[in-house]
Amino acid sequence: MKKQSGVIALMTTSLLLVVALVVTMGAYKTSLYEIKRAQNEVESRKNYWKADGLLECTLGYLRSSGKSIDVLEDASNRPEEFTAGCISNRGSVSLTVSQDTDYVLTATSNTNTLTRTMANGVNQPKGAIQVSGDLEMVGTVTITPSVGAKVAGQPEDMFECTSVRFSDSFTFRYDSQKGFGGREYGYSTSSVNGEKKCHSDYVTIIGKDSIAASIDASKPTESPEFSKDFLPDTKMDLFKELFGVAGSKQNVTTISDDTKMFVKKEVNGTDCSSLISNHFPDEKKRGLWLVGNCEISGSVSESDTQGQMLVIENGAFAVNGTFVFNGLVYHKVDTTNTSVASSIKSFWQEKQTTNTVYKPYITADTVGVQFYSSTPNGGWSLILNTESQRWWVT
Repeated sequence: MKKQSGVIALMTTSLLLVVALVVTMGAYKTSLYEIKRAQNEVESRKNYWKADGLLECTLGYLRSSGKSIDVLEDASNRPEEFTAGCISNRGSVSLTVSQDTDYVLTATSNTNTLTRTMANGVNQPKGAIQVSGDLEMVGTVTITPSVGAKVAGQPEDMFECTSVRFSDSFTFRYDSQKGFGGREYGYSTSSVNGEKKCHSDYVTIIGKDSIAASIDASKPTESPEFSKDFLPDTKMDLFKELFGVAGSKQNVTTISDDTKMFVKKEVNGTDCSSLISNHFPDEKKRGLWLVGNCEISGSVSESDTQGQMLVIENGAFAVNGTFVFNGLVYHKVDTTNTSVASSIKSFWQEKQTTNTVYKPYITADTVGVQFYSSTPNGGWSLILNTESQRWWVT
């Protein structure tokens, strides 16, 4: 009987040990799984932050260098300073840049992939003047261009520059009676913008012996008198570049009605000089959005307006006074709207009788006339929504 009790005790003990071992092994396996999962999570997060860091480094490089994103599209021909600063020191990471309407940056680190979409040049229009219609300048003209990327293989202070970016055509006509007669050339691009110098390939000089010079965006090579600072761009979308969204009627209304961005006012074709002068001294953040025909016949001297925007929407814009403005002037016109077209026509008809200085430049397609006493340092952005619209600067 005692022998049987001993066997039973031994078997019970063995069974308990087996159960304990199974439980211990199960717990150990669970712990191993948790440890492995934690290690994978740590590795995944490391890869995520590597990819995110690559995107941030890319954006930082574009901002600090002043280069456009298209220099990164060809992975085999990227700037050495970008590769050294953003790729080489991050291990197994890669960057691809693709473009449809917008640029898409894709950063990959092992199995982690992050993307970021960038509109091409949003809020940074390229060119001292951007125009989606026809622009004609008369007289003697000098333009200080916008400065872009450094020219590869050239001294550090040589840059790509853009005077006019246009989707249709640009015409210059020399007239000794217009502009400043003491200038050496009929048209010239200023080769220096602050401390940055434009490379000679990006400086246009047109002599006074040239009666007229034109360049068509569809065939720019047929106009050798213009250099690379005149940039044809048949796909430009200025509204999207400035505001980051398509220029639909709803988007235009939403942005113009945003009281954090703009003060919006209706104008009826009278002198806008006082409206502009009264707005900007007090408003350091909000722009001024004017709807309707606008004339500047008085004096506007607003030098403390860096980063500010003056918008004239769906009306003629006539500048015949002193106009000092260090922000961006944006003129958006849609004459496919019959009421807008009729209003502009009436405005110019009235100007032909009350102020004959405009008369030589008023044609069926004229939407803007500026006498070249000054221009805004932030540049002109002109959106003319039909091909049969013309802006004059004289």
